[in-house]
Amino acid sequence: MRVKLVRDKVPLKDDRETIQAANSPAGRVALLINKMHEEVGEIAMDPWDPEEYADLFEAVSELMRLNGVSMLEVENAVWAKRRAVGGFRQGMVLSRPRA
Repeated sequence: MRVKLVRDKVPLKDDRETIQAANSPAGRVALLINKMHEEVGEIAMDPWDPEEYADLFEAVSELMRLNGVSMLEVENAVWAKRRAVGGFRQGMVLSRPRA
């Protein structure tokens, strides 16, 4: 049986589908990480769809909540890293020779 994390109010599509809560916090974390991978793949296929970014953001936000990480902490880390090493706007690429 294939399982995947869905939004709390998602409607069932047919009689064979069921919805239940994840059985443990660790299970929820694993499902959220899988959901983030899924959403990144969907963004790669359609990078102009804001709903895919919303799904990724929702999964990241819930993972943060479960791990006790606040949005303020993340925003502070973003700004600190930008000051220290910049962001990604210039598209800098690091090349390293293989060992």
